[in-house]
Amino acid sequence: MTSNSDSELWIKIPWKKLRKNLFRLQCRLWKAIREGDRKRANSLQKLISCYAAKFNKQHYLYF
Repeated sequence: MTSNSDSELWIKIPWKKLRKNLFRLQCRLWKAIREGDRKRANSLQKLISCYAAKFNKQHYLYF
């Protein structure tokens, strides 16, 4: 079970900012793929994976 403090922390996570940053990274990835820049595309894919891992880590910390 989670406590009230965990719920409060979950609510205080800046979701709009996180979604905006993820969307920005996805746009950069799409542009790199479109331009054929494989090295930059791979770097961005790794960055997005790390970003998603951090999100999942936060999710499991609070639930």
